[in-house]
Amino acid sequence: MERRLSSHSSAKIKGATDAELVTLSKEGNNQAFGELVSRYQKTVYRIILRMVKSPDDADDLVQDTFVRANRGLKTFKEEFDFHPWLYRIAVNQSINFLNRRKRQASVDIADVPEGELEKGPAPESPMQSASRRELLDNLEEALDSLPEEQRTVFLLRVQEGLSYEEIADVMQTPKGTVMSRLARARMALRKHLK
Repeated sequence: MERRLSSHSSAKIKGATDAELVTLSKEGNNQAFGELVSRYQKTVYRIILRMVKSPDDADDLVQDTFVRANRGLKTFKEEFDFHPWLYRIAVNQSINFLNRRKRQASVDIADVPEGELEKGPAPESPMQSASRRELLDNLEEALDSLPEEQRTVFLLRVQEGLSYEEIADVMQTPKGTVMSRLARARMALRKHLK
């Protein structure tokens, strides 16, 4: 009997809304939570990867994010949207990871395999390669110099394409604060890249 219900409910799960999946997940339905993971795994990965810049670390943090989300469903208020809450967990996981990484000794650039340093689709002249690397290094340095809140808002808006409202939900701040942090981040980046 349970097996029939399970296969029948599997079709319903695919077409369910996030709110319905959250309710089912709270009731212990693992398939429902699996569907939420399927829907949001790629976006959560992109958000985290852009923050931590390491595919391996991003993979681990995605798993941690969904583990925390699954545990946190007990206290999740269903009148709110699921995905901003999930993105907030992902951002917090990334920030915590970056803070831990800052405390650890930095890796010497000589320890990075040579193949990891140069990735490009087409061969470049040494001048083009040096120019591109300098620009990317300057941009990374500029992003790293931003306060964490400004950098996170910048990454979510410019690289991930989230709306101001979605970022406000993720960051748990008013929309006006998001907009001012983004404006300050852009000003700081322009100043740094002059």
